Amino acid sequence: MTKTGAALIGLVLLCGTSALCAESENLLKNASFEDDKQRWGFLEPGDIVADSAHANAGSKAVRVTYDRKFADGRGFFRIAQSVRDLEAGEELTLSIWIKTRDLVGKATVVAKFWIDRKADKFEAYFVPRSVSGTTPWQEYVDKVVVPEGFNGHLQVVLLVFGNAKSGEAYFDDLCLTRGDVSEHLRKRLDAIQAIADKVEKWEALTAFAAGKLLLKADPSLTKEARDGIALLLKDPAVQKEHNASAWMNHVLEMEQKARRWRSENRKKHELAVVAASYRNVSRRFKSTRAGERCAAAFERLCEELGVRAPAR
Repeated sequence: MTKTGAALIGLVLLCGTSALCAESENLLKNASFEDDKQRWGFLEPGDIVADSAHANAGSKAVRVTYDRKFADGRGFFRIAQSVRDLEAGEELTLSIWIKTRDLVGKATVVAKFWIDRKADKFEAYFVPRSVSGTTPWQEYVDKVVVPEGFNGHLQVVLLVFGNAKSGEAYFDDLCLTRGDVSEHLRKRLDAIQAIADKVEKWEALTAFAAGKLLLKADPSLTKEARDGIALLLKDPAVQKEHNASAWMNHVLEMEQKARRWRSENRKKHELAVVAASYRNVSRRFKSTRAGERCAAAFERLCEELGVRAPAR
């Protein structure tokens, strides 16, 4: 780390109290920084320094000190931790304690829900919008909802921004908790049960039953979902879709393995085999959704391999 970054990160000592959430319920680890930097990624230059004067609860907190701009002129600092195993539609509560002293800039915490990392697409919640100037320790709390299209990766980011030039920002005692898991999944399952189309309902129930979050919910929800799947599979159209999906998933695994080859010639050969497999599944299960997806995958691979796909 370079000193020209101009931001000092301090783990500070305190005497004080705070209404902290139960550690077992907090989705963030080392949320009070008692274990220094563990579980947190410091995404901009900075140093660890000792300071016995400040903290909200426990014995440590994060301090960001600006005595001049960053070398790149942005006056920007980030500390982040990743959280996974969340589902779209879940309601979370995010809270943090922040204190500032003569801060020319803005301090906040951001819940950054990634949707597409390659396209740099995400949805973000700021809690609070910003804190600047001189403020005592204050807790900021807000509800955040996991957005649709969420790819499973949430970053909780401590942020000082706004071309910060001077002053200090302190962060301590973060808490990220989920609402009642069973209540959330009950609403989802009720919505699925209301789907009229049997194939669509089977697909939704299958995805629901495979969710990791279900392991933390009322077991009766798992039973209801599995019973619903078993009942739907008695329908010939649903059974055909089930078989088509099984074949499609098999070919998807083939494609994943083919892309691991380092030799470009071998990879191209294997992908050609995969393309033919997609075509075969699409022909065998032409009237199914999985069959249509395989047909689209066949055309995609033909384009990638520079081969003209025959008309459907």
